Parts: sequence; structure tokens; C-alpha cells
Amino acid sequence: MKRLLAASIIDPHIGYHYAYYQTMKLTTEEHCHDFYEFFVTFEDIVFHWVNGKKQSLRAGSLVLIRPEDRHYYEINHTGNLQLMNVAFTAEIFEALMNYLDNPSLSAFIVDSDRPPTAHLNRLEQNALKARLLKLALSAKSNPSINQFEFKSLLLDICVQYIYTCMPIPASPIPGWLLDLKDNMQQRENLMLGLPKLYELSCRSPEHVGRSIKKHFGQTATEWINGFKLQVAANLLQYTDGEIVDIASAAGFDNLSHFYHVFKRTYLLSPAKFRNAHTKIIIPER
Repeated sequence: MKRLLAASIIDPHIGYHYAYYQTMKLTTEEHCHDFYEFFVTFEDIVFHWVNGKKQSLRAGSLVLIRPEDRHYYEINHTGNLQLMNVAFTAEIFEALMNYLDNPSLSAFIVDSDRPPTAHLNRLEQNALKARLLKLALSAKSNPSINQFEFKSLLLDICVQYIYTCMPIPASPIPGWLLDLKDNMQQRENLMLGLPKLYELSCRSPEHVGRSIKKHFGQTATEWINGFKLQVAANLLQYTDGEIVDIASAAGFDNLSHFYHVFKRTYLLSPAKFRNAHTKIIIPER
């Protein structure tokens, strides 16, 4: 089996190699390498063999190949294989993982049996293709800036696509309740309170209340107030708005009630909370 080496493929001044294949018609040779690589498929179904297993990839599949993955492409005889391929050094990958400082993401990429695979819609495919083509055409003019822009692109790929395709650990909390939590933390829903909570849940108020109590140990009202208080705490810490305005922005119509529930939760009044948590980065004279 052929082993490809970064030293013979990748320009050390930019740290990556770009190629766009539009008319590949033959099954490729199985190979591995000492660098990382990602590719994006276009148009037809692509059969990709990796570590002895076959993947059927639709258009828009983004696959991140690790060093020592054994892989090759098998042509689907209904059409041509079209893909964009980018090889990059292990040093760039390791620097990116150090920067992100997310051991779960690093382990997912490096240790998974199969290489991470995400999907791009047509708009995302075209945007990535254009971005890479622009980089490839400017690689020789200013290598240091070019490599910086490539690292920025690779960061976007890891955060937007690879991270989001990580498996989600099983949770004892029902999926509908987790979705409800996410939806109720959106300001436009939070401001509408309990009626919006019940509307979004598509369940009876009694069922929602029992489920929140079981999984979060709170009443539905306490649960909603908790989200509002998080908004207020953030505004107190990171803005200089008046407390009365912050209470209103967080969804509290009654200022006295806001002071009461805030102090009960954070053990400080809003003013003392702000003084304790705000960091001054523009000192006043």
C-alpha cells in the first residue's frame, strides 16, 4: 500500500495542498499518509473505502481523513467523481487542537473508528469552494498571510461542521424538554413566559410542570425565572444599564419582585452583584 508523505506533497511555506478533481473516472489506489486531509464531494454519489469499510457519500459530504487512515475512492459508474481535496500538515492540526482546547473534539477526530463526516448544503459547498480557490490562487504571493487565512478556514470547518457532528451523550432528560429549554432561552419566547412555554411544548401544562419538576427540581415558574435571572445577571455584569431597565429587559414587570428573586438566587442585591462581578477595562479618571 502506498504511503504519501507531507514532505513530497505539501508546500512547507503554506502548510497545505489544494486540488479540485472534476473528471476522475477511475477507482483510485488504496493509500495512507502522514498528514491530515479533508475532502468535499460534489454532484454524484461517491463510494469511499476507509479502513476496510465502505462509505456511500452524497454530494456535499465533508470527510476529515487522519494520518494512517487507509482509504481510496471507488467510482460510481453512473457518473464522474468530483471532489475537492485539501491536505495539511499534522503540525497545523495539532496547533489548531491546542488553540481550541477541547479534548472531546480532539478525541472524536483522532480516535473514532471512521473519519468524521459532515454535510454541507449547496450554498455552503459553493462558499467553501470559492474560499479555497481564492486561497490557492494567492498562495505564492504572500505565503504567511495565506497560511493564516487557511488556518482560519480550518478553524471554521472544525467548529461549524466537525464539532456539530460529534455524537451527543445520552441524556435522561427527554428530547422534547431539552428542545423546550433551548427555545425558552431565546428572548422572544422568554418574554412571553408560561403561555409560550406551554405552547412550544405541545403538551398539557400539567405534564410540562411534572417533567420540569422531575428533571430540574423546579416549578415551571421557577424554571422560567431562572432563565430571566441569567439574562439579568449577564446584563448587570457586562453592561452599564440602569437596574430598572435591566429588570425590564429580562422580562420582569415588577421591580420589587425582581429584587426579591434575584437576591434569593444570587445572595446579593443586583447592585452588589454588579460591583462584585464587573471588571473595569476602561478606567475612569
